[in-house]
Amino acid sequence: MTEPTSGQRPARRSSPALRILLFASLAVNLAVAGVVVGSLVHSRHDRPGGGPPRIDQIGGVLTFALSDDDRRAIGRAIWKDMRANRPDKGAVQAEFSQIVSALRAEPYDPTVVENSLKRQLDEAMRRQEVGQTILLQRISEMDRSARLAFADRLEEAATKLRTEGPNALRPDRAEKGHDGKAGGKSGERPADKAPPPPPPVE
Repeated sequence: MTEPTSGQRPARRSSPALRILLFASLAVNLAVAGVVVGSLVHSRHDRPGGGPPRIDQIGGVLTFALSDDDRRAIGRAIWKDMRANRPDKGAVQAEFSQIVSALRAEPYDPTVVENSLKRQLDEAMRRQEVGQTILLQRISEMDRSARLAFADRLEEAATKLRTEGPNALRPDRAEKGHDGKAGGKSGERPADKAPPPPPPVE
């Protein structure tokens, strides 16, 4: 077995690091989209204590109010766009290597990391715009009855968040019947019934 020569770093597998980078970028992108879309339906006086809501609180209001069919349709459309616009693996690996090299370089040049973060922010904003367009299109396709029901559920979600806290908006506590298929006297989703699965990722 050949030993690494002095001053050289042993070769490292980049796949786990790349996966972490991709998942982190995706999380940031979705967080930005949740903040922007959620802000449309959640005003300051609706937030507990008047402070800024967490990301899961903002997204929870909108998710709670959407029907199961709406959530599935919006999710599929967003995933379709993400698959169509996913970055080239070679480009991602090259950018990751540039960041690592920049962090190890002496003197340190912050422009490499800064430019990388800017590209990620630009992509996050693009995805936010796509998500907002899909959401607005879905709302535009609702008839009057569906829009009124959606507005009622938004108010209900805001009230639950203010009075009961974020746990009230968990998927297993969301009301069933958003699609007009409710059962039971109050349309509650049975506790033993799992929420609808997310759209498959190809």
